[in-house]
Amino acid sequence: MASQQNAPILNAPASVRWIVALAVGVHVLRALLPTGADEWALETFGFYPARYQAADNGGSELFAQIVSPVTHLFLHADWMHLVMNMAFFLAFGSAIGRRMGNAQLVVLYFLCGIAAALFWVYLNPPQHALLLGASGAISGMVGAAARVSIWPPRHSSSALPFWRRSTVIAFVVIWLLLNVGFGIFPIMLSNSYGGIAWEAHLGGFIAGFLLIGAFDGRGRLGVVAMPFGLQEEFRTMNQIRSARPAVDALESLLTRCSVPAKMLREPAPDGAELEQILETAMRAPDHASLRPWRFLIIRGDARQRLGEVFADALCRRDPLADAAARDKEMSRPMRSPLIVVVCADIVADNPKVPAIEQVVTCGAAAQNMLNAAHAMGYAGILLTGKNAHDPFVKQALGLKAKDEIVGFLYLGTPDCEPRPKKRPAAAEFVREWTGREPLG
Repeated sequence: MASQQNAPILNAPASVRWIVALAVGVHVLRALLPTGADEWALETFGFYPARYQAADNGGSELFAQIVSPVTHLFLHADWMHLVMNMAFFLAFGSAIGRRMGNAQLVVLYFLCGIAAALFWVYLNPPQHALLLGASGAISGMVGAAARVSIWPPRHSSSALPFWRRSTVIAFVVIWLLLNVGFGIFPIMLSNSYGGIAWEAHLGGFIAGFLLIGAFDGRGRLGVVAMPFGLQEEFRTMNQIRSARPAVDALESLLTRCSVPAKMLREPAPDGAELEQILETAMRAPDHASLRPWRFLIIRGDARQRLGEVFADALCRRDPLADAAARDKEMSRPMRSPLIVVVCADIVADNPKVPAIEQVVTCGAAAQNMLNAAHAMGYAGILLTGKNAHDPFVKQALGLKAKDEIVGFLYLGTPDCEPRPKKRPAAAEFVREWTGREPLG
């Protein structure tokens, strides 16, 4: 298990660090330029709508028309402007970047920035003003974060919201009101470096909200972005756990046992540890590389909402169920601090890989995760029951009718040393086939 002390100080995806470094580097370079050269750089690489209506579109003007929709994202009015933008980008860009590959984040960032500029021009006919700064693209990251919290894309293997739905709706409303009224990212700069292009913020936000579905989970399967604030919640306990020696791989396989969910306590795997556990699922046997596995992370107050779903499903199955039975269903998810719902996104009618093989693949992924959690000093159990096969439960979790819930993986720290379970000898279940068996 990796020690927290070995984690980088700037815990952001490489693509986020590249963009920040480039923006800072450009600003430093501009500070070293003579005034005339800096003004030329602003006019050439800043987004200047009026140039698209100029009669002469050749030479340098044509070059500026092509590159400025992207290059304006790296130009800022002053250090305060730059620091504010990069601070927001490190927060929202990192959260989004952990859900996809580096290339995917860079493309999404530029698309949001370009969309922001075009939206600004659409609401403001070409004028003699410069659009500078990364706020449009960063607003796209905010929109993407809102989308995956309110309505996570179903195809994503990292469908983990950042906030509660009610929280993100309140945030978005306030954010939009601030932008319409005043703007929280100053990016439209006139010759006096004044004004706020709130229209560009809205354009970037809309682009991020709409485009994240095409990028979420792409390029980095199984990796989830953690909800804001949860990474540090159990840092002290994880530092204590990091001192434990790593378990030998074979010994870990031979000593793992399921621990009842009611015996699992905080802390549960989070941050880099949970990411590693999910990465082991990617090593499961996967015929034809269909990657049918999907994982839903449920913790905190979301467990209570899952319990309500279980209780509602019970009442649908059995309208005569009493209050005690309903309370039992509601309490099921509260037994452990973390639940990973292991799902199979079935590819129907595949000529090579029938549905049963795809479910087996997801079961193997779940076993890898249990083994990885045990090797890290955690414990867990894979449970199914009627809720795993209930259509109402699947619908509430955002799954399609054809999908399967392979099981609910409960994870946490055992509240006492697990009692060794007597296992049968493998020889009782093994025989050697010689090819000489009589055919019936």
